[in-house]
Amino acid sequence: MISVSPTGQVTAHGVGTSQLTATYQTLTASAPLNVSQDSDLQAVTVLSCGGSMLVGLQQDCAATARVAGVSGEVNIATRADWSSTDASVIAVSNNGRVTAVGAGQAIVAATYHGKTGTMPFTITRATEDALSFSGGYTVGQLKPGNTVQIAIEVLYSVVSVSTGTLVMRVIDQAGEIATSPSVAVRAGSGILSLNVTVAIPSTSTRLCSIASLTIGANTLTAPGFCGDVSP
Repeated sequence: MISVSPTGQVTAHGVGTSQLTATYQTLTASAPLNVSQDSDLQAVTVLSCGGSMLVGLQQDCAATARVAGVSGEVNIATRADWSSTDASVIAVSNNGRVTAVGAGQAIVAATYHGKTGTMPFTITRATEDALSFSGGYTVGQLKPGNTVQIAIEVLYSVVSVSTGTLVMRVIDQAGEIATSPSVAVRAGSGILSLNVTVAIPSTSTRLCSIASLTIGANTLTAPGFCGDVSP
């Protein structure tokens, strides 16, 4: 029904269920493997993406298959054939990552063994300069004297000029204590991560991150997250 190479590559020769076993020294692990045929494939679904996007942004689409006799959904994102009804609006890679290329509407499809799932997209262009906070994290404990890494993710749009500059500042109750390297961004929209390593002053009681987007003579700011410094 199946054969396994010495490197673990499995080849299916027939339909059914087999037990795979791997042994290393005195340890053994095993797992069942179900081999289906095309007629068992019931549906393909595209999910975790779609809807409205700004030109320049990206999303990762997931794709799952429902197979008769198999509980749950099978992840097929890296095995499906991906396509877009209009590549000038949405481009899609072979693993389901979509990029909004131009304004308009398009449908992304994932095809697997003759079954297809689809997801519609509406793409628009940003109409004004904008900056917003979309997430972040801290590596290390917020304690006086500690060195930590602070990172944030921002969504930006540059419309009024050809380029802008993004930077993140970290402040405590007394003022600025660290600044990330600045990053130049082109006109359009995108998502960008900024990070900086911070040596926490002994007098700090609270740290906050702030993103700034400089566009010509104007600067937009977006508050990030704040955290109390433990004594």
